[in-house]
Amino acid sequence: MRRMVTDRRFGWLLMGLALLVSCARDEGIGDRYRAEQMYYRASKLYQTLQIDQGEISSERFGRIRESFRRIIEEYPASTLDQTEEYDETVRQELFRITGMSQLNLADLFTQEGQIDSAITAYRKVLSGYGHQRSLSSRAQYSLALVYQSADRWSEAVTAFETLLEEYPPFRETPQQPDEIILNIPGYVASTYLSRGDSAMAGQYFQKAHDFLSRVTEQWPQTPTARMAQNQIVNAYIIQQRWSSAVSALERLAAMSEEGDDPADALFLMATLYSERLGDFDRAMGIYTDMLQRYPDSDKLGRAVLAMGQIHLQKGELQEARGAFGRVIESYSDDHTACATAQYALALSYEFEGDWEKALNEFRWVLDNYPGSREAFAVPNHIFEHYRQYGEQELAQTAYRQALRTYSDIVTKRPGTPQALQGQWHIAQAHILMQSWEQAAAALEQLVQDYPQSQQVLPALMSLGEIYELYLDRIDQAMGAYQMVVRLAPRNPYASIAAEHVDRLQKALP
Repeated sequence: MRRMVTDRRFGWLLMGLALLVSCARDEGIGDRYRAEQMYYRASKLYQTLQIDQGEISSERFGRIRESFRRIIEEYPASTLDQTEEYDETVRQELFRITGMSQLNLADLFTQEGQIDSAITAYRKVLSGYGHQRSLSSRAQYSLALVYQSADRWSEAVTAFETLLEEYPPFRETPQQPDEIILNIPGYVASTYLSRGDSAMAGQYFQKAHDFLSRVTEQWPQTPTARMAQNQIVNAYIIQQRWSSAVSALERLAAMSEEGDDPADALFLMATLYSERLGDFDRAMGIYTDMLQRYPDSDKLGRAVLAMGQIHLQKGELQEARGAFGRVIESYSDDHTACATAQYALALSYEFEGDWEKALNEFRWVLDNYPGSREAFAVPNHIFEHYRQYGEQELAQTAYRQALRTYSDIVTKRPGTPQALQGQWHIAQAHILMQSWEQAAAALEQLVQDYPQSQQVLPALMSLGEIYELYLDRIDQAMGAYQMVVRLAPRNPYASIAAEHVDRLQKALP
């Protein structure tokens, strides 16, 4: 009898489990699990694509796209929107998975250069998943960038403006600012400026100011308002409106008292007073105020360094050295500031005519801050000092030592940013020595070894000038200038290079 009861209880248990499984199936738990597994496998394939640095075949792109497309076809947005068989939590999770799949599909088209297919795919995200803000806003932003990459700038601007009109400048609350959206107005204005359209740039800078000002007024005392105010500052700086930037920084500093480190705004304000407006007294007052009011700020070492540099510019050498020494002793964790302070300390002795002390301090830079920008500058600086003072034998020795130092870096650390800087300084050493053949060869090597670096354009411009002015190789000079135009047609270097090409072509017989 007890056995029958036990079996009966077990039977009811099995029936209960069956009912639970049935309910789970009806509510879509199984579909959610299957979709998650499909998305996981597709994402793993996508990750291998991101890691691979070599050339990727169109077949491989196609396989990865197909893995995401199967998810979209299995759980189309139109069906998810209409069916009643899913629990709302499951429905939203399926929307997220399929929406991300559609977005990844669009990104893959973009990476492969299939612009029209990418545009269509991004639009499908917007039409099918508009209620999912994180997905649709990213799709709208990516759509604008795709238009821009295809040189369809007017359509890109329209897409950017749609993003500003239809999405708030924060993610869920004003406590979570959306930096991408807040950056868009200034980005559009800056892009017009880089395209040489100053009139439209001016209009969009004004639009940027109006939009960002509305944000600060609508959501005051929030991180979103502070970030918007920071973008106003950036816009003024891009336009080189230094006084307006300072005024905007004063407001930002007041706003930052409620959140972020206000010393950041004060530091930038003092820098603009010093370096752009030439008001050293105002700058010194702000730096002094920072030291007193914000003793824990990570900007204090830079502030003391800036005070020393102001003293140096005013010829107040003892005060300058005191500030530089304070940076090195009290802010040793800030290696960048310390390297600059050590280099400036050496310069103070050089300005005074005490070369032995200066040389000793320069060597301290090499010993204590290897790899810093200042350490890279030291060998050529020593060589240039001897050359300027007509000490030919010492200049030759320093020149050879500089080349050995830089070549050693290039040889031991190939392909690194340090090797790039070493190659650049090799070229500069040859230029200082007026060894034009060697300088041209060094610049050619830099362009060949580091084609994606920011140093390529100035290297090509220098190369063109050397070929034109010192080696009388007009064809090679034109080739260097033309490469600048081809690589970065909207860069300011390009307009200068194009003028050189036009002038040289007119001078040809």
